[in-house]
Amino acid sequence: MIKPIGSWSFRTKLLISNILLIVIPVIFISAQNYNSSLKVVSDMAAKNAYQIIKNKNEILDSKLIKVQESSLALMQDKELFELFNNVEEHKKNILSMDRKIGRIINNYFAFTDYVYAVQMATSYYIFGSNFNMLVGSEFVKSDLYKRVVNEGGKMFWVPTYDFVYMFEHKNMGTANFDVRNVFSAARLFNIFCFDNGVFSILNPTVERPVLIIHFKEDIIRDVFQDSIPIKDTVFYMIDASGNVVSHIDQALVGKQMQPEWLSQALKNKTGSIVVGSEGNKKIVCYDTSGITGWIAVAEIPMKELTRSIVPSMIYSILSVSAFFIGLALLLAFVISQMITKPIERLTAGMKRIGNGNFDMYIPVERKDELGYLTAKFNDMNHQIKTLIEENYAVKLREKETEIMALNLQMNPHFLYNTLNIINWMAIEDGNKNISDMLINLCDMLVYTVRNKQDIVNFEDDLKWLQCYLFIMSVRYENKFKVEFDIEPEIYLTKVPKLFLQPFVENAIIHGFERMESEGLIRIRGYIDNCTRHFQIEDNGKGMDTAVLMDKRDENNTSIGISNVDRRIKLLFGQEYGVKIASDPGHGTLVNIILPL
Repeated sequence: MIKPIGSWSFRTKLLISNILLIVIPVIFISAQNYNSSLKVVSDMAAKNAYQIIKNKNEILDSKLIKVQESSLALMQDKELFELFNNVEEHKKNILSMDRKIGRIINNYFAFTDYVYAVQMATSYYIFGSNFNMLVGSEFVKSDLYKRVVNEGGKMFWVPTYDFVYMFEHKNMGTANFDVRNVFSAARLFNIFCFDNGVFSILNPTVERPVLIIHFKEDIIRDVFQDSIPIKDTVFYMIDASGNVVSHIDQALVGKQMQPEWLSQALKNKTGSIVVGSEGNKKIVCYDTSGITGWIAVAEIPMKELTRSIVPSMIYSILSVSAFFIGLALLLAFVISQMITKPIERLTAGMKRIGNGNFDMYIPVERKDELGYLTAKFNDMNHQIKTLIEENYAVKLREKETEIMALNLQMNPHFLYNTLNIINWMAIEDGNKNISDMLINLCDMLVYTVRNKQDIVNFEDDLKWLQCYLFIMSVRYENKFKVEFDIEPEIYLTKVPKLFLQPFVENAIIHGFERMESEGLIRIRGYIDNCTRHFQIEDNGKGMDTAVLMDKRDENNTSIGISNVDRRIKLLFGQEYGVKIASDPGHGTLVNIILPL
C-alpha cells in the first residue's frame, strides 16, 4: 500500500521531485534539439575524419623523410665519392663500378621496404637497382632529367606515372610487369666527402649523377585505405595540378582531375569542406604533405556519415537521461549533507587549532547563519595567529639581544690593540690597502660594540655602512661602485641599527654574482609627505620578489632581509616597512619607509 505524500520522508520527497525536475526537461530538450545536435555530431565526425587524414599524411611523411635523410647520408659517403671522383679510371670496368655502387646504395636503403628501386643515372650508365628497366638510357634526354637538374640538388617529387611511357620504352608497351605505376623522388647528387677534417667536393669536370628513388603507388593506398570506417568513403592523393598520385580506383591513377575545391585546398593547405547538391552532399577532408606538396583527400558521403551516427546519438540521449536520474539521486543526498557539513568543518578546524595548526582557513561557502559562524571562526583564528607571531617576534629579539651580549663579552680593547698592531705592520710593509681595510674594520667594530641601542642616528649608521662598502669593494676587486644621494635633513634622524646592510649585501653577493664589472648601487634618502624613504637600487640580475623577501643574511644571523621588515613594523607600526620591486634581468629597487 502506497503511503500518503504527507507521510513521506523529506529525503524521499527531495529524491522524487529532483527526478521529475531533471528527467522531464532532459527528455523534452533532447527531442527539441535533435536536429541541431545531429549537425553538431556530424561536424565532430567530420573533424575526426579530417584528423585521421592528417595523421595518416604525417605517417606517410615520416616514411618519406627517412628516405630523404638516407639520400643525404648517401651523398656524403666516402667510397661513393671516390668512385665518382675517379670515374674515368672506373669506367674501364663499368660493371664492377655498378656492383660497388649498388652495394653502397643497399647499405642506406635496405631498411626501407617501401622503396621499390634506387638508381643513379648518368649519360653513360644507369647504376644501382635496375628492376624491369625502370630508367632507360634515354633518361638524360627526358623532361624529368631537365627539371631535376634545374632544382640544383633539391629533392624533386614526381607524381605516379607509367614508366614505360615516361621513358619511352615503346617496345615494352604490351609487356607485363609486376609494377608499372610508380612515383619517384629525384635529386641532382652533388656528392661530397668530409674526411679527417677536410671537406672535398667532386671535380668540376665530373658529371653529377641523378639519384632516382622509385616507390610503388600502393604504399600510399595502404596507408589511407580503411582508416575511416564509413561506407563509400573514397581516398586519393593528387598534386597541385590535379594529377592523381594514388586512388582506390586504380583506373584513375596517373589521370588528371580538377575538383571544384582544389583552389581552396591549395590556398588553405589543410582543412575540410562540404561540396555537392542537396541529397548528394559529401565532406571533403584534405591535408597537404609537407614533404611532397601533394594533397591527401578523403571524400565522405554525408548520408553515410549521419547514418552511422544516429544510433549512437540515441544511445547517448538515453545514457544522458540515465546519468541525470542518478544525478537526481545524488543531489538529494548532497542537499541533506549541506546542512551538517559546515558544522563538521568547524569541528575539524577546532581540532587542528588544538594541535597547533593556525594556518588553516575554512572556506565560507554560505551566507546564512552557518556561513556567519564560519567567518567569525576564521577571524578568531587569524587574531590568535597574529598574537602568537608578535609574541614570537618579541622573544626572538630578546634572544638576539642575549646572543649579542654574549658575543660582546670579549674584551674589545684586545681586539682593537691587535688590529692596531696588524695595521702598523701593514704600514711598515708599505701595504696601504691592508691598512685601509683594517682601519675601516676597526671603525665598524667600535660602532657595533659601543653603540648598543636598537635606534641610532642615521649619520652614524651611514658611516658604518661606508666602511662596510669599502671592505666589500676591495673584496670584490672594485667590480661595483656606489652613489649616495642623501637629503641633509635625513642625517640627524633616528633609524634602526644596520637597517641598510642586508639589502646592500644582497645586491653585491646575489645581484652582481654574474657581473665582472660596472655594478652600480644607488643609495638615496629623502622626505616625502612626512615619511622618510631610504632606497637601495642596483643594476644586477634581479630576482623574484618573494624569493628576495625570504632570504637570510648568511654572515649575520641577527639581521636578515625579512627581519628588517619585521623590526620596522614592531618599532614603528604596520604601515611602515620594506617594499621591494625586482624583475629578473633588470635589477632590484628596495624602498624602506620610516616615519619622520
